[in-house]
Amino acid sequence: MKGSTHFALPLLLPIVLCSCNVSAWVQLQRLATGLNPVSVHSTDAFRGRNRVRFAQSQDENEPSPMGADSTRPISDLSGKTLYQRVFYRFSPGSDVEIHDSIVVEERVRFEPDPSKGEDYIRPVGPRTLILRDGDVEDGEIGDDFFTLDVHDSLPTHRGAGKDAEMEGTIATALYLASTPSLCQGQVLEVACDMGLASLLGAIGAGYVTRKRDGSLGTKKEETDEILTVPSEFDGHHGLLPDKLECMTLTDRDEERLNLAFRNVKDSGVKASKVTIDTLEWSVRRPRPFTGTKMKEYYTIVTSDVAFTYPEAKELARTVANRLEPSSPYISSDRQLPRFVHVCPDVREDVAYLHRLCDKGYRMSVLTGYLKVEKLAFVLQSLDSSKSEEYLDDIELELQAFKETVYQSLTATHHPDYAGEGSGELFFPVETGEYDGAGGSAYLEREGDRGVW
Repeated sequence: MKGSTHFALPLLLPIVLCSCNVSAWVQLQRLATGLNPVSVHSTDAFRGRNRVRFAQSQDENEPSPMGADSTRPISDLSGKTLYQRVFYRFSPGSDVEIHDSIVVEERVRFEPDPSKGEDYIRPVGPRTLILRDGDVEDGEIGDDFFTLDVHDSLPTHRGAGKDAEMEGTIATALYLASTPSLCQGQVLEVACDMGLASLLGAIGAGYVTRKRDGSLGTKKEETDEILTVPSEFDGHHGLLPDKLECMTLTDRDEERLNLAFRNVKDSGVKASKVTIDTLEWSVRRPRPFTGTKMKEYYTIVTSDVAFTYPEAKELARTVANRLEPSSPYISSDRQLPRFVHVCPDVREDVAYLHRLCDKGYRMSVLTGYLKVEKLAFVLQSLDSSKSEEYLDDIELELQAFKETVYQSLTATHHPDYAGEGSGELFFPVETGEYDGAGGSAYLEREGDRGVW
C-alpha cells in the first residue's frame, strides 16, 4: 500500500555507500562496494540460477572489492530498468524545530547495455528528488508529496548518494523544512546553484505547517485501519507556506541561474512567489544614493558556501546589509529575522564567517548541529514498461547506512540596529575598525571604507 511501504533493516555491517562510474555505462560491480554485494529485487519471480560475474574494476590500480571471480544471483535484466534509491533524514538529535518533518529521496535509473556485455548497465534520465512525509513509524516509508526531475549541467546522473554538493543541498532543504519559521516574509538565497536548497526546503515547510495546522485535509481511514496523510498536496497553489511572501534565488553564475529557473518552473510553484536574480556577493559596490532603500529580507540562506577569509568578509557584509533589523520583531511572537548557513561540520573556514558576523557586525551568532542519516537501498528492478508506482509494492532492503554531521550557523542583528546599514556602532568592520579579540584590528584598506 502506498505510504506504508516497509523496508528491512539487516544487521549493520561495515559499509561504503553505493557509487558508479561517471562514464556513459558502468559495471554492476561498481555499484557493489565494500562488504555489501548488490542484489536486484524484482516484481517478477527471482531467477536464482541466472548469475552475473562482476568484472574487474575498469581502473587497474583499483582492486575489485568483490574479487574477480565473485558472482551474485540476479534476475534477467533484459527489458528492465534498475532503480537506485537513497533516503536522507535528520536524526532525533538534530538542532531543529521539528525532528520528523520530511524525508528526501534521491532516485536514479539504469538500463542494461548489451553492447558492453551482459553485466553492464548505463545511467539513464535525470536525477529525481522526492519529498516524503517524515512523521511515520520506524521502518516505514512516508507518503510522497512532491517530485522533481532535476535540471543540472550534466547530460545524465552520476548515481545516487555520491555527490557531496547535492548532499549539502539536501541537508539545507531538510533544515528549512524542519525549521518552518524561517520560511516566511521575504527570503533570499545567496549562491543558490541550481536553486534546490531553498525551493525544496520551502515546499517541505509548506507541507509540514499545513499538516500541523490541519489544513492538508482530514485524515482518512484505509481498509487496513491505518491512518495516512492524503497524498495530494493542495495542488500547485499550496506548495509554499502561506506566510512566505516571496523567495529570491540568486547566484553570480548565469548558467546556474538558468538551471534554477528551469527547476523552479518544473516545480509548479506560483510564479509570483519565486524570483531569480544575479547577485555578485563577493564584489563590493558603492552604497545606494541617499534616500534609496536597500531591499532587506526576513531570512537569508546559504548552503555550504566554500569561502576563504576574504570571501567570508564579503558574505558577512552582504548578509549584514540585506538582513532585516530585529527591533520590529522583539515585541511580537515572531522569530527574529535570521541569516542561516548550513555546511558539513568539518568545514573549518566557517569560523571566519562566525567571527565576522559576531565582531564585525555585532550580530548574535548561534551554531547548531545536524545529524543527517543517509540510507542507501539495494537496487530494485521493474519492467521498463511499468510505472514507477510499482516500486511501492517491493520491500526495500537496506544496503548502506551513514550518519554525517552538519553545522548550522544562524545570525540575527543587534536589537538596537535600525536597519539600512546605518550606525557605525553596529558595522565596525565597514568603518575600518574591527573589534577583534585583544582590541581593535583594521581589516579594510583606507580606500575600501564606505562601500559594501
